[in-house]
Amino acid sequence: MEIRRRTAAVLLAALLLAGPAAHGHSVDHELVQGNITGLGHIGGDFGFIDDDGQLRRLSDFRGAPVLLFFGFANCPDVCPGFLAKASAVRRELGDAGAALPVIFVTVDPARDDRERLRRYLALFGDGFVGARVPDGELAEVMRQYAVAAQRVRDEDGKIVITHGSGAYLIDAAGGTAAYISTTRSVAEIAAQVAALLQ
Repeated sequence: MEIRRRTAAVLLAALLLAGPAAHGHSVDHELVQGNITGLGHIGGDFGFIDDDGQLRRLSDFRGAPVLLFFGFANCPDVCPGFLAKASAVRRELGDAGAALPVIFVTVDPARDDRERLRRYLALFGDGFVGARVPDGELAEVMRQYAVAAQRVRDEDGKIVITHGSGAYLIDAAGGTAAYISTTRSVAEIAAQVAALLQ
């Protein structure tokens, strides 16, 4: 059992790091169809400073599902694409969607200060929470969620960040209920959230 869990965790980490090019295969399809089984050790509570400057914890949101996504405000494609889908999911679900927080954990806290996160997330509507994990703790939180990110320089010498492109659906008890590929449609993501609400 332990070997199977470790194998599943490695597989999930590889999918997260590989990004959109790896999504859409049968194994990913299986992962996003429902609860992740055998991966109960993925995830966990953590503290962060929100875009209002308040010290919060993921556990503060227990009682309702949460969409949890790791990214950065300067991300050119995957992040805005998924956040736009998350906004559409909230609208699709009506009153239930209005109660679904989307927590955006920056993997670039050096550049994503509180004000920048607030301005960025405001582009996607209400219900989005910018999260800056305290210095020295981000690497551990990313390890908890099998998220990989790397700072590199492009051909113009600008710093860019490559990072995993999946999100997590956290259940009302604070557990990791599902991994969601950013290539899933709004209807598919909404169906996953709705199933968790039943």
